[in-house]
Amino acid sequence: MTNRTKGIIAIISSAFGFALMAMFVRLCDNYGNEISSFQKSFFRNIIAFAGVTMVMKPLFVVNDAFAFNCALTGGLGAGIAYTCVRELGVHKVNSAFIVLFFSAFSSLASIPFMLSGFTPMTSAQIMIMLGAGAGAAIGQFGVTAAYRFAPPRQVAVYDYTNLIFTAILGFMLFDQIPDWLSVAGFATIIAAGIFANSGR
Repeated sequence: MTNRTKGIIAIISSAFGFALMAMFVRLCDNYGNEISSFQKSFFRNIIAFAGVTMVMKPLFVVNDAFAFNCALTGGLGAGIAYTCVRELGVHKVNSAFIVLFFSAFSSLASIPFMLSGFTPMTSAQIMIMLGAGAGAAIGQFGVTAAYRFAPPRQVAVYDYTNLIFTAILGFMLFDQIPDWLSVAGFATIIAAGIFANSGR
């Protein structure tokens, strides 16, 4: 199996993990009081952090403009992060070490915001958020592995399979039926993957 193929498998696994995470996060509010984004972020990341720690054994409401700028900044940050992950992989830095720092930073950054509006959670919500954390861990390890095996230009397009997994889970759990535009989008994603794979 080539490194490119390993990278594609890893990025698709990552997309599935993140789709699971999104499903659990959405499910959470159905089993108790609505939980803030910061509280959800903390629980998502504290699990990719606890898990990595065991492996390594180391001694709200926003307006559209704000949401757009957050998404834009997040996309830019993700692009930089993936490039850095690729370089770290080239230099043989341990994947668990990379995920450890990502999870630690994300967890610590969300704590002040989470505590300012903490909502007590039901036992069902705690279990669901643990599931979200597990999905996030799969996603983080998958994306880290993908960019170790192959450069972003070869595997990044497969990250969009996240949308397909999300749509399938949404149909199964929330009775969401994709409209024709969504189906066209799925077809475009699949076609882009096939095209990217044919241009070896």
